[in-house]
Amino acid sequence: MSGITLTDEKDYTNNEGIFTFLKIPNEKIYCEMTNATFPALSGTKALKTTFTDIGSTPPAAPLSLHPTPDGFRVSGIEQPADVTITDLTGRVVTTTTVDVGGEVPVGHLKQGNYLVKVNERVLKLIKK
Repeated sequence: MSGITLTDEKDYTNNEGIFTFLKIPNEKIYCEMTNATFPALSGTKALKTTFTDIGSTPPAAPLSLHPTPDGFRVSGIEQPADVTITDLTGRVVTTTTVDVGGEVPVGHLKQGNYLVKVNERVLKLIKK
């Protein structure tokens, strides 16, 4: 694939994985993600595009992490959910299933920044 390279803050913004185009593109957009942790982002129609009015904000996602003494709880899930924790290089460090109201232990993780994938949503985790 070929085309122009879009520039962050000029052509689009990125807020926790939600990309907002600052101007409507005239051509098709091709997104390539080289991280094997996210295999669902492949193909020509893998991404959902939601058009909103200028100045409007997409609805806030109800999914969030809440720290506990030994890990975190995930709020906003209505049934057991698959959880994958990766470091910032994309290396999977933990996979588990969490029940509604259940806790994901992270005591074994080193201090640092991680990505938590819950049912195809990705959230940030800072382990202190």
